[in-house]
Amino acid sequence: MSVSSTLVCADVSVSWDLDLGERGLLFRLSCFPIKSTSTAATQALLV
Repeated sequence: MSVSSTLVCADVSVSWDLDLGERGLLFRLSCFPIKSTSTAATQALLV
């Protein structure tokens, strides 16, 4: 579920960036920490 949420978040952030400009950038910045955390957790599980 975390991975799916991350993918959706990243996908939506790109769309918002194109459509809303600055608001999209802020939304993307909010998603980045989530993506980084999820990636780290995924790597930990794989290891």
